Amino acid sequence: MSENGAETRGLNVTQILLVLAVTALAYYAYRYLGLSGATGLDPSVLKIVLWTGLPLAAVAFLHGHRGGWPGGAGLKGPILPALLPGLAGGAVMFAIFLAYGLAPAWPSGEDFYIQTISAPVGEEVLFRGYLITQLVLAGLNMRVALILSALVFGFLHLPNVWASGDVMHMAMEVGITAAGGLVFGLLMLLMGGSVVAPIMLHAAMNLAWLLFEVAADAVGGSEGFIARIAAVAVALFLGVWLQRARNAEADGA
Repeated sequence: MSENGAETRGLNVTQILLVLAVTALAYYAYRYLGLSGATGLDPSVLKIVLWTGLPLAAVAFLHGHRGGWPGGAGLKGPILPALLPGLAGGAVMFAIFLAYGLAPAWPSGEDFYIQTISAPVGEEVLFRGYLITQLVLAGLNMRVALILSALVFGFLHLPNVWASGDVMHMAMEVGITAAGGLVFGLLMLLMGGSVVAPIMLHAAMNLAWLLFEVAADAVGGSEGFIARIAAVAVALFLGVWLQRARNAEADGA
């Protein structure tokens, strides 16, 4: 995806609206069908079905004739190199929580599945792999697509803390998750548009958060803040290093 691609292709407003509509449909279908139990499916299973299935169906409809259509939702290589930033970031979080004297406690199988598979895969494919990639293909500037995706991701976490009635807590939830969305999107772009990178980082951070029982939501305390900042810094550093190594290899070919 070229940063200046928007200027060369022109803006396709219809396609942008369609991309946003598919994202909204996937999100609200999960919230109002999955969380209500209307389908009889486990909500965490329905999330991964809807948040990967609908984007892939939309990409196949729009671009399937061109071949390699899963890449339109970020499902492409590199695979193994894309795992490294997330693994390193997760290891840093574990080390910091241990240094704070927190003791890990193994979660239930359901919680483990939700935090390391259902949420990371579903959220990253929908909000990063699909939303950012398709907005750029529709002619939106790369930076604008990245920021828009992060804002959408942040505000859609508002229902998680709405019942608290605490405006500051709600603002922190939205701000932290939006910042996380920005980091995940940036890491995906650093790794050539592969959604594998943010999936791995998201899963590793969620696992550390879950094992050490830091908080029930995304806010947490000082130890959680420090651990996340360190994990993000390490992951992005590795992402930049891997991107430069890949570019140097391509230039030397």
